[in-house]
Amino acid sequence: FRVSVGRVLSFDPASASASAPEGGTLRLRLSLSRPAGEALWVSWTARPDGDAATADADAADLSALSGTAEIAAGRTEAFIDLAVREDSEIEPAREALRVELSPPPEGANWALGRSWALLWVEEGVCDRSPVVRDALRGSRECSAPTSSDLSGRGYLGLHRLGIESLRPKDFLGLSGLRVLHLHGNLLPELPAGLFEGLSSLQRLRLDGNRLPSLPDGTFAGLGRLSSLRLDGNRLSELPPGLLSGAPNLERLDLGGNLMESLPPGLFAGVANLEELNLDGNPGAPFVLVMRLMRTDAEPWEPGPAWVSAQVEEGAPFAFSAALSAENAEPSAESISVPAGEVTGAPLSATSSGPGAARLSLSDGPALPATLCGDVQDGRRPCFRGLSVQAGPALLLFKPPPSPTDEPPMPALSADGDRASLALEDLFSPAEAGDRLAYEAESDRPDLLSARIVDGGLVLEANEDGDEGTAVVTVTATDPDGQSASLSLTVQVEYAPVGAAPSWRLEWLRTLRDAEQ
Repeated sequence: FRVSVGRVLSFDPASASASAPEGGTLRLRLSLSRPAGEALWVSWTARPDGDAATADADAADLSALSGTAEIAAGRTEAFIDLAVREDSEIEPAREALRVELSPPPEGANWALGRSWALLWVEEGVCDRSPVVRDALRGSRECSAPTSSDLSGRGYLGLHRLGIESLRPKDFLGLSGLRVLHLHGNLLPELPAGLFEGLSSLQRLRLDGNRLPSLPDGTFAGLGRLSSLRLDGNRLSELPPGLLSGAPNLERLDLGGNLMESLPPGLFAGVANLEELNLDGNPGAPFVLVMRLMRTDAEPWEPGPAWVSAQVEEGAPFAFSAALSAENAEPSAESISVPAGEVTGAPLSATSSGPGAARLSLSDGPALPATLCGDVQDGRRPCFRGLSVQAGPALLLFKPPPSPTDEPPMPALSADGDRASLALEDLFSPAEAGDRLAYEAESDRPDLLSARIVDGGLVLEANEDGDEGTAVVTVTATDPDGQSASLSLTVQVEYAPVGAAPSWRLEWLRTLRDAEQ
């Protein structure tokens, strides 16, 4: 216990809190236990109340966040009056500030009793778009709806009202909203963050508007969304991750839009999609491709390789397909991507033959039924406006081209200071039919230059008549980027003045190298 004897200054218990709407005045009453013979001054400050259960007002809401109150000599009360500023920012329906009195200076003839009080700014729904404001307030003042009023609302119908614009955060605080109807309006855009915080939303209708696009993350956080309609708009594309965070989506209807393509990540997070309709769009049927990708290393590195299946847009339903192997042994006979995921669980594969090893999807994943409607034993999965197909084969392992072990000494075709050498017999590609690309480099370009012309090696001696030996390295690369090198020595000797140089080639086997 603390007992103060003498004069005690406190917030009056009857006015230990105050509330006012924007444009109003907050008044707190200070009470002194008995009058003093001279004036008494006390400082005060306002700050966030620190309670996680309440929203905090900010500095822009009040005319002042600190000040001094005076209790005149012989008086026992004073007031702190704070004007609540008007602004157009959409904020929580009710915001709190804590006002605290400063302790008296040392030697003062008074002490503090109750030293704090709460201020409440009643934002209500006054700053929201007029059509939203009027729907949320009903017949009451726009400052009347409380946070409980907003969070307890389950349905909001704003359809066929000719709405041409909405503001970000128009639906702030509607955490319990399950159904939102915005169809049949004239909306040309959706502001970013419009649906933020609608964690309970299950049905959302946006059909029959004029939407040409959607901002990134429009529906992020709508984890319980089960029905979404966007048909009858002017969409040409959808942003990546459009439905991310909507794991219980049961119905998605996009028919009648002007969409041309599905961007990556569209169905990521949609784990329980049961009905999807993309008919009536210029790009329909939209193709979803199930591809194989190696996840553990660069292609063609020694195995075992780890392979996953991927659906770039995210799988709106579970994708599964059988595997076909060439010179490879996968650890499973099929591979899948779960609904709502972009990639599935990996499997391993090892090489089983000397040539290139590949995995492919023997059949594309099956598309669920396109017949919509409820059936006796429950809702029928329905996917319209889509087609699915398997991607190309995945090259897992591939040896590089092979330099000839005992290359025959080819005849040189000499033309003065030049000589040329055919290269097609010096390397063998790993796969028949691969066209090899060649590069050549001389370690002594001052003596001898080397270049590739029309698939042949062209050697050219310098113009000074120098003699000597150079090492020329030839590299062959296949269409998949695998390469191997072969080095040879070239000895240049000149005959008497005026005669063409003589050429002698020797294979320098110690420098021959095959590179992955």
